[in-house]
Amino acid sequence: MSSVVQILTTCSLVALQSGGYTHPWASGYVLGTMLVGLGLIAAWVVYEAKFARHPMVPGELFKGQRIVGLAYVIAFAAGMNFFCKCFSPDEMFFTKSVKPS
Repeated sequence: MSSVVQILTTCSLVALQSGGYTHPWASGYVLGTMLVGLGLIAAWVVYEAKFARHPMVPGELFKGQRIVGLAYVIAFAAGMNFFCKCFSPDEMFFTKSVKPS
């Protein structure tokens, strides 16, 4: 099952990375890899919830505990904050020092 997780992560990231940069967002390449990635994510969630004997993310974590969902939201927000703090100053200084021709 770990190979499916690797494939779905790769498909999703390849679609997001190439969309708008090397290929148009509406191209078959981007849409195909994105749909394959999203389909595999959905299949993984169903497999983990219904069929896995020892799931990677046990369902008991989410039953009757709102704090787990809140912890995921806080971790996501903290990660986005870290990303912005790492890359925003560089982009700000770069764009101010480059003058249009």
